[in-house]
Amino acid sequence: MGNTENCNKREVFIEALFLKYFQELMRQGFYFIGYDRQFLYVVEDAVQEVFETAYSSYNTLSSHPNIGGWLHIALDNRLNTKMKKTRSIQRASSPLQDDSQPVPAAQQDDIELMLQNEAARQQVDHLLAALKPREQELVSLYYLEQKSAADIAKERHTSEKVISTQLYRIRKNLKKIFPNGLILLMLLLCLYL
Repeated sequence: MGNTENCNKREVFIEALFLKYFQELMRQGFYFIGYDRQFLYVVEDAVQEVFETAYSSYNTLSSHPNIGGWLHIALDNRLNTKMKKTRSIQRASSPLQDDSQPVPAAQQDDIELMLQNEAARQQVDHLLAALKPREQELVSLYYLEQKSAADIAKERHTSEKVISTQLYRIRKNLKKIFPNGLILLMLLLCLYL
């Protein structure tokens, strides 16, 4: 009975933290990344991880004198680490460019652009094929139709927290399958718009 009661207190505590600080932490994250939608998934992952850490640290955090400060510092630390990794991967995967002779945009012909877009679509299709149909639908709603987690939650008659967690797990699973693929997915999904 004591274990169940402790679990219930933990759940209520984390739910209260989520309701009070989620939007605030997301705003802090957006500010941290300079409001660049390309890195939105990094903020979402970091915020989710902060709440997971808060959940696992319930016994010490519940008596902390400044829980909000703890959450903000934890988010800053997570974002610093994640953005270093993300930028490092981007630098490693981007081709070296010769800045001495910039190529004017007018020289790229339509066929080359069409082939690039087609190759990108194939890569996105390959990544999406690794998802279950329900996950594909969720990714489509969130990234392609640009619906918010709250809107999707209303459509599916569930909570925003559930949708955010599902999106987090999808991204986490894709990272395991395609270590560099998630960044590619986020960047290339724009092609479908």
